[in-house]
Amino acid sequence: MLAVSTLVPAGATRVLPARCVEQGRWHGPGRQRATRQRAAYSVYAARRAADGLADQADVWQRIGRFENRYGHTPSASMTDHLHRLPAPSLPLLDGQRGVIIGIGGQVVAAEIFGRTHGLVSRSEGIIAAAWLDAQQAPPVATPAEQARAFVRRIGPIPLRPAAGESPGRRLVAGRGALTLNGLAYEGSATEPSTLVHLTALDTAHPCVLAA
Repeated sequence: MLAVSTLVPAGATRVLPARCVEQGRWHGPGRQRATRQRAAYSVYAARRAADGLADQADVWQRIGRFENRYGHTPSASMTDHLHRLPAPSLPLLDGQRGVIIGIGGQVVAAEIFGRTHGLVSRSEGIIAAAWLDAQQAPPVATPAEQARAFVRRIGPIPLRPAAGESPGRRLVAGRGALTLNGLAYEGSATEPSTLVHLTALDTAHPCVLAA
């Protein structure tokens, strides 16, 4: 799976960082295609290496937790576990641009998009990944006030640009256990920078700490 969100101009070619989520697969086609799948939050939160990207060994170790709990897949595959435990279909509201994910009675993350179609195109992958983590948590409802409090925590945190190329600029921030990673469209001198996507993750959530 891709390690960072990236904007690629039409007709351009980029070499993008990725992390293997299928430890036992060493053969196959050289070309891969983009899907709308997402890694579970417990895997997304893997320790960061010196380059700021997820540590590969930690990614495999976290996927190993699903292997131990649900049974081994032929190649220790994150995607196989996502397919093994299909998530329910959740409707979106008109104009909705984000979701807040609660697992085990506690908010773990928020996913915010700059435009409605961004959420529409990615919502199934987000819910499927969260559903996989939720299987290991108690079936406790997350209060709406927790969701509102999570948004209030995000609001005051200033985002800073990370290394990146136009037209996309990676955005990062952190405060305590809360980490933010996003992507903005740089635009032009006459068009302001606009948010494409932002993930806010509580790294102190039990489903993340248990990985």
